[in-house]
Amino acid sequence: MKSSRRPSSIRLLATMVVAMAAACGSRTPLGFIPSFDDGTDDTDPDSSRDPDASRDPDGSARTDANIDRSLDARNDNDREAGRDASDVDVDVADRRDVFDAPDIPDIPPCFAESREGKGIPIDFYFVVDKSTSMNADAGMQSRWTAMANALNTFVRSPSSAGLGAGVNFFPKTSGGNNNALCGVNDYATPDVPIALLPDVAPQIATALAAQRLVSGTPTRAALEGSLGYARAQKMARVTRDVAVVFLTDGQPSGCSGSNNNNTIAGAVAAARTFYTGTPSVRTYVLGIGPSVNNLNMLAQAGGTAPARLIESGGEAELVSAFNAIRDNSITCEYQIPMRPGEPLDYTLVNLQIRVGINGALMQVGKVANLAACGASGGWFYDQPVPPANPPPTRITLCPATCDPLVLTAGSHLDVLVGCKTMSQSP
Repeated sequence: MKSSRRPSSIRLLATMVVAMAAACGSRTPLGFIPSFDDGTDDTDPDSSRDPDASRDPDGSARTDANIDRSLDARNDNDREAGRDASDVDVDVADRRDVFDAPDIPDIPPCFAESREGKGIPIDFYFVVDKSTSMNADAGMQSRWTAMANALNTFVRSPSSAGLGAGVNFFPKTSGGNNNALCGVNDYATPDVPIALLPDVAPQIATALAAQRLVSGTPTRAALEGSLGYARAQKMARVTRDVAVVFLTDGQPSGCSGSNNNNTIAGAVAAARTFYTGTPSVRTYVLGIGPSVNNLNMLAQAGGTAPARLIESGGEAELVSAFNAIRDNSITCEYQIPMRPGEPLDYTLVNLQIRVGINGALMQVGKVANLAACGASGGWFYDQPVPPANPPPTRITLCPATCDPLVLTAGSHLDVLVGCKTMSQSP
């Protein structure tokens, strides 16, 4: 009897350990201990009966079904056989030890508390070309007038309320001359700092009305300086995302020289550096007019391809383009769900997503950073986890995870807190 029961007890213990280990990562707190049916009936007043009998559903049909199985009867039989009853008592005690529940080691339960992921609202930093070529006709208006009217319409729209907006114009000049400034630092300061709409809309309208068109298109310097400002704002405003919207009507011109690198390739390199850096800053591109070749390369480097290209530059088309950027710029960044006075262990955080209303729940693993994102997707923190300082402030989704999530209606994201962070497979 004893030798046939003990392997079963070991199997039960191993099954329990595997079940508890597999539970980590569930949305439900997992601290329960499963029950096991070993064939005994704890409610049966005859607690000393042979467990083998209770396991035999056809016991009444067996030839020995009427045999007296009581302990007294067995003891009597043993005495008749000349055996010492004390041997039987020892055997019974051993048998009861076999039927005791096995000792279960203290395994810390894995509690996975679900907290709804909240997307970070976005601010747009408009970097606007005011080169003399913007004076070309675009139907009944110049490109500049069409662009200015469209931007004013966008920032005053009720649909834009709650977004942030700021403006930087290029080229800039100095000392009353018409020579374009070519340094990155010349474009590090905005003409209208980022603030919330609709409050900042009047300032943007005033700045647009005050501009004078100037020769030259220092694309690379204007974009890189503006991206630097956007990143600084993103770091200072940890509860908001910041993206650059780059508006131009053509190719780089002026600001020649190897030091300036005023080329599309130079602008692409700047956009890629800021998109892949920490924190990541995206660049949207809106091309106005017929000379907008290679702008898709710029949008791709900035993480927002394709560029929106408006050949005619008409006002209605530009308003639609602004609206499309707003409506399709759902952030891939989420707040870390902190609780006041409750420290968070950043190594016990996981993400669970559902693509669409009827999609299956999927757990997404963590990767090191944007550069580690691959076809299988994943997520990462904006800063290394403590003891690094400062600690993370947001969670960013890899493109392969973010794109289907934000482009599918009814999608949802949960942050699961309490179980060891799962790494994403390559």
